[in-house]
This record gives sequence, structure tokens and C-alpha cells, in this order.
Amino acid sequence: MQIPKRKRGHLGGIITARLASQPPALLALVGVAVFAALSIIRFTTSPGLSFGVLYLVPISFFTWFIGLRSGIVTALSSALVLLLFDLSHGVRQHPYWDTLMNVAMFVFMVFILAEVRALYERERDLSRTDALTGLLNRRAFVEALDRESARHRRFPRPLTLAYLDLDNFKGINDAHGHAAGDELLLATAQAMSNSVRDVDSIGRLGGDEFAILMPETDADASKLALRKVQKKVQETTAGRWPVTFSMGVMTFESVPESPEEMLRLADELMYSVKQSGKNRIEFQRFPRSA
Repeated sequence: MQIPKRKRGHLGGIITARLASQPPALLALVGVAVFAALSIIRFTTSPGLSFGVLYLVPISFFTWFIGLRSGIVTALSSALVLLLFDLSHGVRQHPYWDTLMNVAMFVFMVFILAEVRALYERERDLSRTDALTGLLNRRAFVEALDRESARHRRFPRPLTLAYLDLDNFKGINDAHGHAAGDELLLATAQAMSNSVRDVDSIGRLGGDEFAILMPETDADASKLALRKVQKKVQETTAGRWPVTFSMGVMTFESVPESPEEMLRLADELMYSVKQSGKNRIEFQRFPRSA
């Protein structure tokens, strides 16, 4: 059965991502093994076989998964192996000229792949980042939440999710224009980023709604941490924009089935804050106590 092109591309992306997640030492070992196997095969097969193009496999592997420098080293090593074979078997009239051509071809491929990898990483980062604030976008934040949920199931330690909304944000846009609204969102994002740990994740979920994921953070620790966030944001916006902040904070001692359900619970808690007067934080635990 023929695999549709879209599914083949998706499968290739999964394999590439899985390989990229492996330790560099393991990837280097795999690359060396492939290079060594090709070299052994080259010296045990007929001189009439053309082998140069096959060395593009380890060259590409090292360039993509290890880096530009390792790709260049592999390219030069590949050309050297092919030269040694030609010299030992006397199969070419101009082995050094052929070696020069191999070096040029291999190194050219290394630089092309390195550029493609850089473009790929840039595009991947853009697809996961909110264009205005530089925070995670909703998709990337949900992925982070999903990863932490899976980790929680293996190592059941509390994790906290905060959902934050700017009160009266629409009034800022209406009175001062969208540029002022964007400036407020950016200032809020920077204030939050400066007041959380490196292991925490912050996302802009849309409009004036943000979320903070705090791994291995229980209810008591979350109160201290998020009141610090609240204070920092208030200090940043005070005197510049007439806004306040409503926040719903859920500490999960066990996690629901999906990250979207976790977001829904935190969102509902935040909405209850807005309905009951705004400008405060409400904390709850999941599962809720009887």
C-alpha cells in the first residue's frame, strides 16, 4: 500500500524529531558506525562500483544532528577514504583531481544542509512563538503542558497552572489605539518573564489572556510565586495604563486526561474572579477537596 505524501512527510518529521531528542554522544556514535560500515564495504567490494554518493548519508547525518563543524570533518574524512581506496587499487588516472571534486561536492552539501537546518529551526521557532510578545503561543504552551502532565503521571509531584486576564483591556484599545494595547501586552509579558523561574513556561493564549505553567510547584509555593508575579506586573503597568489583573490558579495534585481540560479548569476559575469583582487571584486545588 502506498503511503500518502502528507503521511510520509509527517512520519519523516517524527523520526527526525525523535533522533534530535537523543543525546549528542549517541548520535555521534551512530554516525561513526554508519561511516565505518560504509568504509568497510567500500574496501571489500568491486573497484568498479561508484561509492562517493553513499558518503552523503553520514555527512548529512552529522551536519543535521551534530553541527556544521562535524559535517565538514565527515566530508573531509569521506574524501580521504575514497582517495586511499583509489590509491590502493589504482582505479583512477587522476585520483587527486577526483578527490578535490569529492571535497567540493561534500563540503557544498554540508553548507547547504546547515543553511536548511537553520531555516528549519527558525521556522519552527516562529510557529511556536507569539509574534508580539515572544512568549509561547497557544499550541506550544499546550505541548509544554502535555509534556508536564506526562511527567507528572510518572513522577506524581504537584504542578500549578495560572490563567491570567487583563481587566478592561478593551478600554485601552478603544481609548488609545491598538499600538498602546500592544505596548501593554508586551510590558505584561516582560514583567511575567522577569518574575518566574527558568523552568516555568509562559504562554499568550490569545488576546489579553496569558498562562503560566509551574512544574513541581505545590499550592503554598504557588501562592508565593504568583503573588510575586502579580506585584511585578502591577508595578510595571501602574501609572501608565488603567488596568488590573484577574488570575485563576489551579494546583494539580493529579492531572486530568488532557491539557485542554487543565486549561479549561484554570480559565473557569479566572472567569469566576472577573465575575466577582476582578483584580485578584483565586487559588484552588485539583482534585477539589470534598
